[in-house]
Amino acid sequence: MIYRESITDWGMGSLLGHWLWPVPLLTLAIYLASALPVQQMASLAFVSNRDGNQEIYLLDSTHNLFYNLTKNPAQDDYPVWSPDGTRLVFWSNRGTRPGLYITEIYTGRTQRLLNRQVTTTTGLSWSEDGSQLVFGDRSTGDDELYVLDMTCGLLPCDEPTRLLSNVEIDDASPQWSPDGQWLVFVSNWKLESSWQIYTVNENGENLRQLTRAETYSFWPTWSPDGRLIAFISNRDQGWQVYVMRAECASLLRVNCAAQPLTDGMSIARGLSWSPDGAWIAFSSEQANNRDLYVVDTTCIHLDGDHLQVDAASCQTERLTHDGAYDIYPIWQP
Repeated sequence: MIYRESITDWGMGSLLGHWLWPVPLLTLAIYLASALPVQQMASLAFVSNRDGNQEIYLLDSTHNLFYNLTKNPAQDDYPVWSPDGTRLVFWSNRGTRPGLYITEIYTGRTQRLLNRQVTTTTGLSWSEDGSQLVFGDRSTGDDELYVLDMTCGLLPCDEPTRLLSNVEIDDASPQWSPDGQWLVFVSNWKLESSWQIYTVNENGENLRQLTRAETYSFWPTWSPDGRLIAFISNRDQGWQVYVMRAECASLLRVNCAAQPLTDGMSIARGLSWSPDGAWIAFSSEQANNRDLYVVDTTCIHLDGDHLQVDAASCQTERLTHDGAYDIYPIWQP
């Protein structure tokens, strides 16, 4: 089903307002007839149970429309866009074996991507050149990272390659760097009680630790220019969005001067940088409800080696106002 919300002027473009209502069929037909081509509509994919089942939705922030992409009674989760923005890979427990699936946005054609079962995943990321998909897999009991060759030909693809050979160590939430040479992820490497952020080369070498704290850090994500890494952490008060210099990975610096972008938001699940670098989308839990928000990144100033965040000007805005939960937002390329 497609939904439409009333428009609220943010002063920064048309985003979403407060009231959700179904669009009547005739109104919808008139609207679509005069709208832009469908290829220009969706800007965010996210996970929601607003239809009573956990599905993957597309959010068109320009025309204020929601579209249920998966429409399946199974649980669908962790969407990730192809570099050209025409396909999504996601995890689902549909059928007799949970695993990874791929769907074409404009035709709806969905296929199983990987032969093997993936009991549950801890995140997916598609390399910028489209050749590799990294994903977290908990099928063995530990959280492990695997890389799948996306040029495998006929679907479903065969066995992926395990990225790291850690034993009894959990690695999760992987994401490719924009240049495809690095992966950032979280791990309890060295059997630490807390999860920290690491980077590693695409071949699994040169493991480097970026954060060192007694608290937790999750959902690292590169800025589009590769200069910054945003993540969520409970290092101060509650779960907030932080940003640090990505160069810390190559300089082997400790405590990379991470600075907060949000305050008092209680970040829930997911973190995604917009393709133009202007926004970071995330899910936040307020009043026992999880909705999508964005924070304006113009408050971040990076001058050479110096990173400064003007916290007072970090404007945060709410995207969804639904009684269900909305999580794992990811921007369309």
